[in-house]
Amino acid sequence: MNARRQWIILLALAVSAAAFAGCGKSAAKNMDETLSLPFRGVRAGVSGIGKGASAIGEAGGDIFSRLLTDRNHTALVREHKDTLSHLTAVEKQIERRQIGLNRLERRLLRDAHDRLAAIGRQLEAKRITSGVGKRMYTQLDGVRQSLKLFRQRHNTPRYTGFIAVR
Repeated sequence: MNARRQWIILLALAVSAAAFAGCGKSAAKNMDETLSLPFRGVRAGVSGIGKGASAIGEAGGDIFSRLLTDRNHTALVREHKDTLSHLTAVEKQIERRQIGLNRLERRLLRDAHDRLAAIGRQLEAKRITSGVGKRMYTQLDGVRQSLKLFRQRHNTPRYTGFIAVR
C-alpha cells in the first residue's frame, strides 16, 4: 500500500512539475485546438458558402442590370430621336412664322441642341450605366420643358413623341 501511495504522490509531483515547467500550457493549447477545430471548420464552411452565395447574387445582379440597361438604352435612343425631330419641327415653325426670338429664347434653343448632342454622343456606347441613364432622362426632361415654354409663348406644336418609362 505504501508503494502505491508513493507512486500516486510521485505522479502528482511529476504533473505539477510539468505544469510549472510549461508543459501544461502546450497540453492546454493542444486540448483547446482539438476542441475548437470543428468549430473553426464549420465557420470556414459557412463563410465559404456566404462567399459563394454573394458571388451568385452579384452575377444575378449583373445580368439583371444588363437587361435593364439594354432596355433603357433602347428607350433612350428612341426618346432622343423623337425629341430631336420635335426640336427641328419647332425651329422650322419659328422660321416659317418669322417669330423674333429674344436672347433668352435663342439661348434656350441653343441649350436644347447642346443637350441633345451630348445625349447623342453618350448613346453611341452599347451599354450605359444606370447613373448615366438617369442623367440622360433628366436632360431630356429639361429639353421637353424648354419646348413646352416655346409652345406656351409662340403656339408651337405639342410634343407627341415617345417618353421612356423611368
